[in-house]
Amino acid sequence: MGYGYALGLQDEVQQQTIDIETALHVHLTANCYPPYPVAMVGIAADAVKAFRDGEPDRSIELPDGIRYRWTPTARNIVDDLHLWAFVQSYIDSDEF
Repeated sequence: MGYGYALGLQDEVQQQTIDIETALHVHLTANCYPPYPVAMVGIAADAVKAFRDGEPDRSIELPDGIRYRWTPTARNIVDDLHLWAFVQSYIDSDEF
């Protein structure tokens, strides 16, 4: 489990055997300890999509009832939810 498992999930996404939301659901609820609430899956997907679009500092809208301790940017969410395995193919390591 951990980063290696997340990389495996990302490989499945790239091979189109599962979609990104399913991979994030598994990652957040089974690969992270303690598990994150299912409500975080959409937030995580928005953060990954922001990286895909080249906008890591994009502000991510949170649903009602979800609070975040930092400014909810894609970069902060990726870091806090351990999503680097899902965005590494979208970033240039020198830039970040």
